[in-house]
Amino acid sequence: MKKINKITLKIEIDENLDVSYLGEIAETPRNGYDNEAWIPVDPKNPNGEWFSPYNHLPHKDSNWDHVSQEDKDEVIKEYGSLRKAAIAYAYQDLERLQNFYAGRWWMEGIILRASIAVSDDGEHWAFGEVTTSLWGIESDRGEDYKHTIVKDLKSELEHELTLWGFTKEEINNAFSEMKTNE
Repeated sequence: MKKINKITLKIEIDENLDVSYLGEIAETPRNGYDNEAWIPVDPKNPNGEWFSPYNHLPHKDSNWDHVSQEDKDEVIKEYGSLRKAAIAYAYQDLERLQNFYAGRWWMEGIILRASIAVSDDGEHWAFGEVTTSLWGIESDRGEDYKHTIVKDLKSELEHELTLWGFTKEEINNAFSEMKTNE
């Protein structure tokens, strides 16, 4: 015998975050990193802090090889050149990093957990959990993005529960009674 007691959906703050994919802010430009391009945080004050974006700089035309010519033409129309676009994108990453440090957005984890019970005789039960999760989700990505993640996690959890021998009907019933943020 087995049963799904409940399924819960929980969103938590990700304490083990990593925003290094945006870049690094430092008092002076440094060498020794994969990307040695640095731009002033404030272009009007080159004696202030510096930013090394993880992406976009140094500019290379080959960085745009995966982009269609039509899209490149649109970028050039908007920014004047691919190089200027790369610099603008680097400053967008800087702004994003500054907003993170100012607490305007954070990283989250979405956890989908099924509490299950299994028994050979219907008297003595073993309880456990089947969990799927995704961490490192930017809090400001929007609800549609989070709904997509939840949908994917549901598919993963459904698969895991079928491996435990639960039927599609049992799983769907449990999902229909799913609790949020318990």
